[in-house]
Amino acid sequence: MREVEIDSDRAAVDGTAIDVGPLTIKVPRGPTESALHVAIKSMQTTIRSARTMYPKLTKQQI
Repeated sequence: MREVEIDSDRAAVDGTAIDVGPLTIKVPRGPTESALHVAIKSMQTTIRSARTMYPKLTKQQI
């Protein structure tokens, strides 16, 4: 098992998110770990894009 850290600040959708610090989860090495990294990066990119294109959207709308 390997610990994967997710930066909660960068994953936050807007300023209303409560910062609980980095989230650490344990995943098996290999395909699961790679898929998790890809999913997290994709989610962060999508959120950043939405915030850039539509700055007035709320957390629930995104």
